[in-house]
Amino acid sequence: MLSKNKERVIVIFVLLVTVCFSLATTHAFAYDAWIPEDEGSDGKLMNLITRLSEMVTKANDSKAAHPDFINDLENLILEFQSYEHELSNTGPAYSSMPVEVEMQVRYLGRTADKVGSWDMTTPDGAPDEHMQVMIYFPTATNVESIRVWTSDNQGNKGSTWWWSDATGTSSPRRAWILGVYENERMLNPNMEDNLGLFEGWTLFDTYASIQGPSFERNECLFVQVTCSDGREYKEIFRSQGVQQPFSTP
Repeated sequence: MLSKNKERVIVIFVLLVTVCFSLATTHAFAYDAWIPEDEGSDGKLMNLITRLSEMVTKANDSKAAHPDFINDLENLILEFQSYEHELSNTGPAYSSMPVEVEMQVRYLGRTADKVGSWDMTTPDGAPDEHMQVMIYFPTATNVESIRVWTSDNQGNKGSTWWWSDATGTSSPRRAWILGVYENERMLNPNMEDNLGLFEGWTLFDTYASIQGPSFERNECLFVQVTCSDGREYKEIFRSQGVQQPFSTP
C-alpha cells in the first residue's frame, strides 16, 4: 500500500497537472507538447510548482486571464509550496527535497495613513501606498531591512526610494520611510536596523508616502529584503493596479 504521504503527493501532482494543462490551452500560450523529464517523484513535484509559477507570470504579463483568477492561482502556489515544505520534513522520501526561498509582492492601493514624509513614522493625514510582501524563510532568519526603489523592468533603480531603516544624509541621499508592519504591529517605529527574527511564511505590510505615479499600473518597483547573514531577496514588481491581499500565512 502507498504511504499517506505518497498518496497526498500523488493528489497534489494530479491537481497541478490539471491546472497547468488548463493554463497551457489558453490562447495566450503557444507551447509545444510538454514531455516531462525523467526524474524522481520528488523532483516532479518541485518542477511542476516551478512551471506553474512561470505560466502564471506569463499569463499575468500577457493579461490572458482575469486578475482575480491570477490571484487565486498565486495563493494556490503558495499553499503548494508550503505543503511541499511540510512533506519534506515528514518522511525519509522527502527529507532531501530542496526548499527555495520565495518572495511575492502585491499592491493594495492607498488603504491607510501609517507614515509621513521623510523619516516621519506617524500618520500625516494622507493615505499611503500599501504593499504586501509575502516571503518564505526556511530557517529562523534575522531580517535587517526592506527597501523599495522605483525602477525599470530590468531592475535598474530609479531616483525615488523608501527604506525601513535609517540611511543618513549623504550618499545615497536620505530615503523616505517605509513603514513595515506584521500583524498590525509596526516593526520599525524608530527606523531600526533590525526588523526581527522570522521563520516560515511571513507576511509584511509596508506603507510609503505617495511620491508621484510610482505605484500606478505598469510602473515598476524594485523590492529588496536584506538579512543579517548577508542574503538578499529581490523582486522586480510591476504594478497591475490594486490587487487582493494575500491570505494570512
